[in-house]
Parts: sequence; structure tokens; C-alpha cells
Amino acid sequence: MVDRDNIVPMYKQISNYLTNHIIEGKYEKGDKVPTEIELMDKFGVSRTTVRLAVEQLLEKGLVQKRPGKGTFVTNDKVYHQLNEFKSLYGIFLDSNIEVETKLINFDYIKMPNKNIYEKLNVTSEDKLLKVTRVYLIDDKPIAYAEIFIHPDYNDIISEKEEKVHPIYQIIEKEASLKIDYASFEIFSQIPNQKISDFMQIKEGSPILGIERVLYANNNPIEYVVANFQSEKFRFKLTVPSGDTTSRSEMIVFKMKD
Repeated sequence: MVDRDNIVPMYKQISNYLTNHIIEGKYEKGDKVPTEIELMDKFGVSRTTVRLAVEQLLEKGLVQKRPGKGTFVTNDKVYHQLNEFKSLYGIFLDSNIEVETKLINFDYIKMPNKNIYEKLNVTSEDKLLKVTRVYLIDDKPIAYAEIFIHPDYNDIISEKEEKVHPIYQIIEKEASLKIDYASFEIFSQIPNQKISDFMQIKEGSPILGIERVLYANNNPIEYVVANFQSEKFRFKLTVPSGDTTSRSEMIVFKMKD
């Protein structure tokens, strides 16, 4: 629970305790969190310590205060099931969360980024379609994504069409392809200034993210790098026992520096 001998301040320990309960679903959206007096009695701390702990939850957007009623959980956890691939917008819908998407960039570019070209199996001379989006809940950014498309499909994707349909669905329809499988890498890192600004997070705060490559006929067609508010995003994976794991469950877990 909490440890008075720990160098971490008591209010932070209490905040972490409550945050974990919210993320794990022990306190669900709409639930009232314990009152200041209840928390003081539970942890044997002062009212000031409890208020500092609750303030941290408020800053994370996990709770909100209702005058005269108390403090309530507002956390909108997003669950990404890795056994299947969907658009990021579809993932939010599956979590019953209303999300707004904001298009930041739609352009054809050449990038001196070896990782991107290796993922899509192209050269640095090829022009890639890059689409950048920010996803918002109640006007607060929750995710920032950059999508890169193999140059073979540049001509079949329009800015108007991508606002209506997931890009991979456009490719499947227009190029008569079927997505075979997806590979994922999950990471945690300190974002650069650009991403921090778009996601409105404090400098030095860690984020959670994925790199995803979609394949059709064993060839990469789309590469996505998505960054998420770490308190609100969770990944889920169900893996069968034995040797029955299919290519659609190719998952790589990694930590970035």
C-alpha cells in the first residue's frame, strides 16, 4: 500500500495507489473515490497530504470534483486488443469512447529515416504518403499518430477519402487486396518536443506507444507510429497455448531509450 520509510513522498504513494485502482478498474468511471476523511483514516496522513494526492489525479484527468458531492472517476481507458488490427478510431469506438480526430498533415514526402524505409521495404528515393493525426477526448489530446503508406498505393488515397475511411480499408478496396497480418512493437519513451506539444504533456513525461506494420501478400503496405497518454491506454492480448500462434499475433515488446 504505502511505506513511510520510502523516499517517495506519501502524497505521491497515495496518488499512485489510487491511480492503479482506477486503471485496473477497481474504481470505474462514475465511481466516487473515498472522501478526504476516509483517505486520512486509511493511510494515517494529514488532510494536506490527501489533497496533494487528489490534485495529482486531477492533473492526470483521472477524476473530477463535483462541488458538494465529492470526487468522481472520469477515466476513459482505451483497450487495444492486439489479436486483431483496426484503425485507431475503431479502437476508441470499441472502448465506447467518443473521440475527435484532427488531421495535422497529409503530404507526399521523402524522409531520411532508415527505420521507416526498412519497415516498408523501400528506398530513400521513394516518396511516401505521410498522414499525421491527433485524437482528442473532450478537447484533450489522447493520441498522436503518424501513418506512412507504401508508394505503390499513393495514387489511390485522397485526403477527402482518408477522412472518411481507414487508409488500409481504402487500399484493400481500391487495390483488391486483403490484409494478411500485422506486426506490433510496443514501446515507452520520453517524447520529443513536437509530440509533447501536440499531446499537451509536460516535458520529460513518458508516453506509451506502438509501431505497427500491416502486410498484404507478405508485403508491407502501411507503417504506423502512434503515441498515447500512458495513464489511459492499455494493450490486451490473448495467446493460445502450444504451437498454434498465427502470423496475425506477431508481437514484439521493447523499450526505447
